[in-house]
Amino acid sequence: MSNIYDVMHKNTLLYLRIEALSIKDRIGTSSKIMTNLEKTAFFVLTPEEMTITDTLKAADLFAKYRVPISVFIVNRVISTELL
Repeated sequence: MSNIYDVMHKNTLLYLRIEALSIKDRIGTSSKIMTNLEKTAFFVLTPEEMTITDTLKAADLFAKYRVPISVFIVNRVISTELL
């Protein structure tokens, strides 16, 4: 006969398996979206040295995993025509 701790342990393991499958599914869905050129196309950054350096590193990492980035959007840049 099982004691309460055995039942709790089995339920915990079942929950962890279900959660792991859910996470795997969400990662798979995210991966499909991120590698779809029609859905993922830009990277937003600010014009600061550290941000640009980090963005370039991130872009290299994305390229390594074939995540497309076709446009970089730079925030906080004002056209001289507006000044």
